[in-house]
Amino acid sequence: CNNSIPQYEEAFKYFSVGAAGGVYESRYKLSDMFRLGRGIPKNEKIAASLIWEVYWDTMRHFLLEREDSPFADAALRAGNIFRYGINEEPDPDRAVYYYLQARYAIRRRMRVTDQYGDKYVSKRIDEALAEVLPQSQYASKSRMTYHPTLEYLLADTLVHPFQMEMRMNKHPDGSVHLTIRCIPPADDFEPQLLLTVPGSHYCGKVPQLDVELIHIRHISFTENDGPVIFDAVRGNEFYLYHRRVAVIEGQFALKVTPLMEKGTL
Repeated sequence: CNNSIPQYEEAFKYFSVGAAGGVYESRYKLSDMFRLGRGIPKNEKIAASLIWEVYWDTMRHFLLEREDSPFADAALRAGNIFRYGINEEPDPDRAVYYYLQARYAIRRRMRVTDQYGDKYVSKRIDEALAEVLPQSQYASKSRMTYHPTLEYLLADTLVHPFQMEMRMNKHPDGSVHLTIRCIPPADDFEPQLLLTVPGSHYCGKVPQLDVELIHIRHISFTENDGPVIFDAVRGNEFYLYHRRVAVIEGQFALKVTPLMEKGTL
């Protein structure tokens, strides 16, 4: 401000320099300017895209055991996109998804560092989650969740530069289980998955994903039922370097209670 008058052109210039230099707070400020049309034409598409850039960038840091990552702040803003309908239709279900990630990330961050403002950020996340949960389909907590595809469950596990391994286990009682984990890039590093299950009000890092297959319609592995390596999931199909390596059609059941009992936040 100059004599209490906002200088939006100057603000836009310096926030742009900060954003180009990798300062996340500058990107947030630019997002606000585009969202509100302050000093520049209103453009919600650009406002949202700036938030998503920070979200994916900080998630990579968070998955690489950077507990002090600003991922919590980015996930909070991602939730706001769907809570308020910023370049999207308002969607309480998706807002809950990102608020759960924000809550988990801020609690992890507060365990390892004492950053100024973290208590305020944590309060904002809790308030946002408490307000939007009753508006969503997740108001009641479930201990077992069912999914028509694995694409939803694995949405946040394929953003980091690791491939995934999937093993299929057939049991004598006829049940089929899948075990999915990240392939570590080195012997001394064990990447984890960020699992978010809104129906169980759960978000946490897990070493692997154990899923039961029910109502199986079709299973096809290119490696003759051996381990499948993949780096992308589209619906029921799994791909490695754009080549389809598996197809699984059925319903996927995930038990969340055992994960909660392991003490993750």
